[in-house]
Amino acid sequence: MSGLVRWWSSSGGRGWTAKAAVAGLVAGVALAVPTPAVAVPSEPPAPAPPAVERVPEGVTLPLWWPYPPDQLAIDSDCYDACADPAVVRSPRPWLAARVRDSRGAPLRADFQVRDGTGSVVAAGSDSQVPSGATARWRPPADLATDETYSFRVRAVNWPWASAWSAPFTFTVVTATPATPLVTSTDYPPADTGIWSGGPGQPGEFLFDPAGASDVVAFTYRWLSGEGETVEVDPGESATVELAPPGDLQQVLQVRSINQAGGISDWFTYSFLVRPVPNELLHWRFDEGEGATATPVSGGSAHAGTLHDGVSWVPSGINPGDPAATGTALAFDGETGFVSAPPAVVTDGATGWTVAAWVSPEARTDRHTVLAQGGTTQSAVQLQYRPEANQDAGGVCLVVAHADATDVDETLVCAPADQVPVGEWSHVAAVHDPMTGQLELWVDGGPFNGEWPAGWSGSATAPQAWSADGDLQLGRGLQDGAHGDYWQGRVDELRIYQRPLSGSELTFLFLQCRYGDCPA
Repeated sequence: MSGLVRWWSSSGGRGWTAKAAVAGLVAGVALAVPTPAVAVPSEPPAPAPPAVERVPEGVTLPLWWPYPPDQLAIDSDCYDACADPAVVRSPRPWLAARVRDSRGAPLRADFQVRDGTGSVVAAGSDSQVPSGATARWRPPADLATDETYSFRVRAVNWPWASAWSAPFTFTVVTATPATPLVTSTDYPPADTGIWSGGPGQPGEFLFDPAGASDVVAFTYRWLSGEGETVEVDPGESATVELAPPGDLQQVLQVRSINQAGGISDWFTYSFLVRPVPNELLHWRFDEGEGATATPVSGGSAHAGTLHDGVSWVPSGINPGDPAATGTALAFDGETGFVSAPPAVVTDGATGWTVAAWVSPEARTDRHTVLAQGGTTQSAVQLQYRPEANQDAGGVCLVVAHADATDVDETLVCAPADQVPVGEWSHVAAVHDPMTGQLELWVDGGPFNGEWPAGWSGSATAPQAWSADGDLQLGRGLQDGAHGDYWQGRVDELRIYQRPLSGSELTFLFLQCRYGDCPA
């Protein structure tokens, strides 16, 4: 160490002194910092015998000096690449290093930032840092983005200064990543109109970085919920299994995080979750006005929307008390229909029953009272078919064998005169998985106590499949196209997630025909 010699004081204490004045010793120190200092060894030297050099009587300097700083780091301005070489998102990142002194004295930490050419572009200090603590400092002005820099640190306890630390390299990246993309085949986007899964039923969602090569994580959350993070290799996508927290329309939000910690905008992914099955959904259609028909049992989640060609009309199911059943819906046979979220769980283990009062006004073409839609076909339909009963026509339960084009169907059709034009008839379709049968009941079946009696028929049910489309009143879906519009009236629609017995169906018929329809 040039300019310093060992000596022993008259009291025997070992220390350091200068051959010349302190000002002369520090004159050559090259750093633009507030107070220059003298460079000293990185660690205390080993004990040595008394030296022959002498200093003026009474001049004694203690044995202490600062060590070179270590544990250099970027403090809070990075995300994934925080170790040397780091990537930071702030043009004025906080730089940090640990400083120490041989006797534990407070220190000044001198910071120096250099660009790629080695030129000093920023320098400054953090003062009165306790020995063993972390010094922090940030450049006073913005550094250039997309440029690589290095910083180094030295510790100073005047007049002594440590050697400079090894450099720490970092790159400034202030740009945020592109908004990610989200897809799912288990839960397709809402604009497809497909209802899928159910609350708590997991599905896979693909998070794509949209071409951003520095994305290392995705944050995701349900709308207004708590966020979670999944990490990926730079530029890679992530497949995450998530269970929707509820039914109907759900919203998943996803954003990207790059290596520097830059965060993209939220991508909002909306999709439709099949409603929770209710034991009973019951539409009275007694609103009498407006564009919404809400079930009195089952909740507003299953409310139906009226479209052009549907109107409210008096019901009159009970001939002795026409006002008892309030109002009904009338369909024009051309454009009128009502759409609602899926209501019939077509592949459920418990089966189902769909029942309604219908009054046709025409029997010239196919006319659909109700249909639980899929993607390409209606899985279940109550439909008038003119070709049924050897072209005599009849109201039929129609079940498609698959959600595809040109598929086979299983039909159960009532006789042509069983559902007359201009009169109210009670029609019920039943699927009983225990017996493997499809059933169609008209006016409570043959034992309703009336003359002429009602009717019932059955057929073997095909393999059930899941229909995720809307519930449609007044039209059906065939080979991907909606049509076969109903011309006539519909009232008192009920959907059960179980097969009703014959006696239960007879009771429904008689109660509405001669009293108040049961709630």
